[in-house]
Amino acid sequence: MSYHTVDSLKQLIEIIFNKPKKKMDICHVYPVKGKDCIGLLHPLNLVYGDSDHNKKNGNKAFGGAGYYIDKSELKAKWRVTVKMKDKTILRLLEKFLGSVLTDYVRKYPVKISGRIKLIDEIIKLDKSGKYTRDSLTEIPSIGLSAIKAELCGVTMNGFYFPPKKNRSRVLIYLEELSRIAKDAEGEWAKNCKFTLRILLAGAAALSKTPDQPELLDIYKAHGKKAMRYKQTTLRNASEYSKSKAFLMFQAYDCLHGKEVDKGMLKGTLHKYTRLIKDNSSFSIASISLKGCSEYSPNET
Repeated sequence: MSYHTVDSLKQLIEIIFNKPKKKMDICHVYPVKGKDCIGLLHPLNLVYGDSDHNKKNGNKAFGGAGYYIDKSELKAKWRVTVKMKDKTILRLLEKFLGSVLTDYVRKYPVKISGRIKLIDEIIKLDKSGKYTRDSLTEIPSIGLSAIKAELCGVTMNGFYFPPKKNRSRVLIYLEELSRIAKDAEGEWAKNCKFTLRILLAGAAALSKTPDQPELLDIYKAHGKKAMRYKQTTLRNASEYSKSKAFLMFQAYDCLHGKEVDKGMLKGTLHKYTRLIKDNSSFSIASISLKGCSEYSPNET
């Protein structure tokens, strides 16, 4: 939790609570279990990334990307263990962050969540003392609702939770590249800015397929940066899955600080896409994209 400001703390909380549901992880750019350093819980060391890519990447670190400190700087008094209770950890955080946390709470008042209210209500209703705050924090919300209902003498059934809408991973990668390009420094930021342009061009081409209408959101989210690629389309609709997988793999690597081969990226983008002439019309709405082969970074 080093190097935090009020703004970075707010951003960190947003990253954690807005984690995408669709095959995406919150990834550490510089690994927590690094050889000589330890990756920090900081917005500039966290990015959303494909779950499969994250597993393959493991504890690899590239260049100077991410936020980290040398292990020699760690102090025993701030050590957090698995056996520590939430209250103890929160007290440590309060002491460590100091005025940053105080200013954050003043600027962004913390509202009591429905889950905390539910736990408070159960403790008040539980005259036998069967439930403790620590034990209740381990129980899912659905379980807490059932416990409250039992204490009130009510039987609960027929729950329905509407599924969260899955967002396109391409859109998520675009947001992450844009964030790091803006907030980071040095070669890492420059590479993310370049890869953002490549991914915007690829997204513009993919948006013309019947399977990816949500990618049209790039024009609203990225404005003029995206509009310059509006005439880009796929050369071959059968390359849809392969080109999409290639773009996402390159975005993941760039976000983790891996060296960017700009010539290769531009060449591969040109291989998969072309420009539509102003006086021509083109549609692939009638072409089925099912069964297209996926791109593999190990493919020859």
